[in-house]
Amino acid sequence: MYANGSKEARKVEWVDKLISFCQTMPYGDFKVVLIDEADYMNPSSVQPALRNLMEDYSQTVRFILTCNYKNQIIPPLISRCQGFHIVKTDHTEFTARVATVLVSENVEFDLDTLDSYVRGTYPDLRKCLNQLQVNSNTGKLLPAQAQGSSEHELLIEAASLFKNGKILEGRQQLMQ
Repeated sequence: MYANGSKEARKVEWVDKLISFCQTMPYGDFKVVLIDEADYMNPSSVQPALRNLMEDYSQTVRFILTCNYKNQIIPPLISRCQGFHIVKTDHTEFTARVATVLVSENVEFDLDTLDSYVRGTYPDLRKCLNQLQVNSNTGKLLPAQAQGSSEHELLIEAASLFKNGKILEGRQQLMQ
């Protein structure tokens, strides 16, 4: 079962739906409940109810909670979880991964153009790959187009201008 903590799981009524899911028999040894953005769950009602649910169904249900702000999760809930902290990829690894994808897709590119995309989208790898896909459908990575482009492409172009010392042109690009 999947739940997004930012909307529905803010209300304690959501726990009732989760109880119904937990009460049914698992197909294998256990079921998995993934709660994304658990830090948005109400700490005075939903999180304590979830704590009790985790205890009651610990034999048949595994809970996976993701969050951006661990300090917004109540300590009793944290104590029932195994924590993993995922740090963002460093700039060099990010660039290497993007270059690897382009090479595996047989896309020709030059490092300056690639660097402008990386600077404009880092640390969001998905955003970078999406921009590269849009601008490499001919088999060659094209510089981001300034006119008629998406907001992300405009930012990439501005970053490229700043990198080349064209501060005034970069500022004008951002003001469009």
